[in-house]
Order: sequence, then C-alpha cells, then structure tokens
Amino acid sequence: MRLLLLALFSSACTQPLVQNPVHSPPIDEVREVDEEAVEKAERKLHLTTLRAEQSILRMELDLDYAFEDLERAEKALKLFHEVRFPARVAQGELSLEWSRDSILGTEEELAQLEQLYGEAEFAEKTGEIVIGRTRRRLERERRALQLEEQAFNLEVEHEIPMEARGLEREIEEARLSLRGIKVELEALHIETEAELHELHKEWEELREEDHEHGHDEGEEAHE
Repeated sequence: MRLLLLALFSSACTQPLVQNPVHSPPIDEVREVDEEAVEKAERKLHLTTLRAEQSILRMELDLDYAFEDLERAEKALKLFHEVRFPARVAQGELSLEWSRDSILGTEEELAQLEQLYGEAEFAEKTGEIVIGRTRRRLERERRALQLEEQAFNLEVEHEIPMEARGLEREIEEARLSLRGIKVELEALHIETEAELHELHKEWEELREEDHEHGHDEGEEAHE
C-alpha cells in the first residue's frame, strides 16, 4: 500500500493535474482583492447611510414646514372668522349709518330751507338757488348710499364667503401636502432600511469570506 501511495505521489509530482492548467493568482493577491472588496463594500455602506440620513433629514424638514403651513392656514381662517370678517361687516354697517345720517341731515336741512324761503317772498331767487343746491346734494347722497349698500351686500354675500372658502382650501391643501410628505417619509424609511440591510449583509459576507481566507492562509503557513 505504501508503495502504491508513493507511486501515486511521484506521478502527481511529475504530471500536471489537468491538461490545460489555469494559473491561479498568488495567495497574497487573492487576499488583497478580498480586503479591497470588503473596504469597497464598507465605503458603499457608509456613503449610502450618510445619503439616506441626509434625505431623511431633508424630508423631515419638509414635514416641519408642512406642519407650519397647516398651522398658519388654520390660524388665518380662525382670525378671519373671529376678527376680520366681523370687523369688515361692522365697518361697512357703520359707514352705511354715517351715510344714512348724512341723508337725514340733508333732508332736514332741505325742509328748513323750503320753509324759510317759502315764507320770505323777497328772497325767492336766492331760495331757489339754495334749495336747488341742497336737493342736488341730497340726490347725490342717496345715489351714493344706494351704491354703498350694493357694495356692502356684495361683499357680505359673495366676496367674504369666497375669501373664507379660499382659506378653507388652503387648509385642505396643507393637509394633503402634509399627508403626502408623511407617506413619502415612511416609504423612504422602508426603502432605506431595506437597502442598508442588503448592503450590510453583503459587507458581512465579504468580511466573512476575507476572514476565512485569512484563516486558511494561517493553516497553510502552519503546515
């Protein structure tokens, strides 16, 4: 048996194992390639982690802005209903009262003038001038009041409700934007976690292979 093994060993030493042998790279070169692959995978993992953190921080900042936009829109609508709308209505009503009081005063003035100049026959021409001027002023005030009432009604019945609906739409848009950013952020977290998991797994496998090669080299050197 020993002679047979010696013969086989002698034959293996004098003959190639394969007809067309493939020259394998030296062990040191393989070791260097393994370490380079591990370092490359580690750099990729680190860089991807940094970029993911940057993307998440940027989106979290967008989320904060979206919260602020929603809060601002809600405050604007509340301010509109509690302050601006009542103030505009009160101001419009006060302006109408002033106009009506002015008309009432002009009507009283006209009545007094008509009574005064009606009794003074010697001042007929002067009375016509003064009374005519007062009547024209009264007519202008009445037309102005009519236009002012129309404008006030238009504002209260149409413009103010339209403005309120616009503020309500801004709130709804802010809510939709906030919801969309939340969904995007959640998706980014899931995608990032999956990508980093795969990269970390790849890095661990390469590092394990490198460790095994190093262990094999140590055993060969020991032998």
